[in-house]
Amino acid sequence: MLDVLLGASGGVLGIVGALFKHGLEIYQEKKKEEASLAILVQTNAHELAMADKQANLIELEAKNSIALADINASKEVDVASYGAISASYDSDKATYSDAKQNGWMIAVDVCRGMIRPMITVLFSTALIWFTAWIWLSVPNILTSDPTFLKNTFYRLIDSLIFLGTSSVGWWFGSRGVSKSSSQSS
Repeated sequence: MLDVLLGASGGVLGIVGALFKHGLEIYQEKKKEEASLAILVQTNAHELAMADKQANLIELEAKNSIALADINASKEVDVASYGAISASYDSDKATYSDAKQNGWMIAVDVCRGMIRPMITVLFSTALIWFTAWIWLSVPNILTSDPTFLKNTFYRLIDSLIFLGTSSVGWWFGSRGVSKSSSQSS
């Protein structure tokens, strides 16, 4: 009986050992899959972080491109503006007279040459005179509608300031360009 029991126990131990070995292999495979999954998760997290950084980089590049385009557009507008005012100054230098052909054209050049200084003096004088007159007279003549009078006063002053500064600014702006262009030649 002992032989049967020993023989049966060897078979049972063989089956238990095989089952234990098979269970251990399944456990090891599961651990390998978990480790592989952890590596894959970590790799995917790294890939996602890199993609996020790449998206941020693309966004910054797009913003820089837009800013650069705005700067270039502003530069082109400024260059065109300076070109237009330079052409204005150049046309102001034009003369129509040729003393050999017609003496009356000299009078045209003198009148044309005096327009800018006369406008400057006219608007500067009008600005000073009108401001002084309004400053002294308005408090005495306020009637039933002071808001209308006040708004009219401000509109008139704005108009005179615009006209005066335009003529004076163009006059002295012309002088600055004329000096710099004659020095560079």
